[in-house]
Amino acid sequence: HALAFRLSEGYLGLSSALRFHNLLEYEDFTIFMITSSYRKKLLLKGTEYALQFIPFQELYTGFVKQEKIFVSTKEKTLFDCLLKPGYVGYSVVTKALYEAQPINWRSFLSYFRLTKNNSLAQRTGYILELLQKVTKMKVPSFVFKELQQRVATPVKLMATGKTSTFNKAWKVQDNLGEKNILSWWY
Repeated sequence: HALAFRLSEGYLGLSSALRFHNLLEYEDFTIFMITSSYRKKLLLKGTEYALQFIPFQELYTGFVKQEKIFVSTKEKTLFDCLLKPGYVGYSVVTKALYEAQPINWRSFLSYFRLTKNNSLAQRTGYILELLQKVTKMKVPSFVFKELQQRVATPVKLMATGKTSTFNKAWKVQDNLGEKNILSWWY
């Protein structure tokens, strides 16, 4: 981590932040740094580790200094993982959401207001509803109400994948499947 902070200003994010918050059981071999504009991937010679710097521009926010390093807050970490599920996978994100209780839902929603990404809100609403239905995880109704206001045109859960089911309420084409999204539960 120390090397990553020397190379660019930023904060630990995605699976690195999940691990920091004890929401990931394994040590990921990629250290993810969220930056305002710097993008680079470096393999660290003599180790199995890689450093990946990902620019978030206007979403470069929601981090604190803890244990002498900058890391995204628990709520921002969850948001970032939903924003970039390709880096961590929906199964990892849903397990982290489930284990992250209690979540400051107002703080979590505040990050959605920083972006015009309606499909992110749709996918998140769908994922949270699925979590609530299957695992009985409590999600306040105001969360669904705010995310539902952003439902626009139909979207796919993942950019690629076979078509399985369409959720009319969220207008989400689930091309991953419940068993894959919640594999840790089954």
